[in-house]
Amino acid sequence: NTIVLLCWTIVSPSKFTVSPSKGTDHWNRTYKSFHGSCHTSIGNDRSAPFMITLFVIFLGVVLISNREAYKARNIQTEYAESRYIAIVMGSMIQALIVVIPLYMLLDQNPRERYILLVFFIFIVDMATLLLLFIPKCIALQKQLKEKHPDVVSGLHIVRFAFKGSTTSNSNAS
Repeated sequence: NTIVLLCWTIVSPSKFTVSPSKGTDHWNRTYKSFHGSCHTSIGNDRSAPFMITLFVIFLGVVLISNREAYKARNIQTEYAESRYIAIVMGSMIQALIVVIPLYMLLDQNPRERYILLVFFIFIVDMATLLLLFIPKCIALQKQLKEKHPDVVSGLHIVRFAFKGSTTSNSNAS
């Protein structure tokens, strides 16, 4: 990825352009608004090969990861992580199947495109974090309850014994 992005930046650097667009307010009055966006090589589009290369690399990594997660789904470990990793990878594929067509449809709507990308990143990250850490936290809490029966709601009850303190008045003389 780094090599492809570096070559893309050298061959076809991005330029930020601001263009006017007509907008309307709540009373349907037109006013002038501006829209800014980054474009690569205005006039000659040399960015398509780089975008295709990045997409192929990303898709290849996701597909290979899914294949490996599928192979390792029945490997028994302490927390059964491989099963949850396979679920995370499957949810990534599902999110991509939904997001890619929507992203292409929202070509002229930068706000909606931005919201789509924010939701995509949020969903993929939350699926990853929740499916990997919540089962581990639950398993760890069960282990703690088995080892320490005085554990109450995840908080360990500690009995303090201070040096020099007495529990009875027999040492007070």
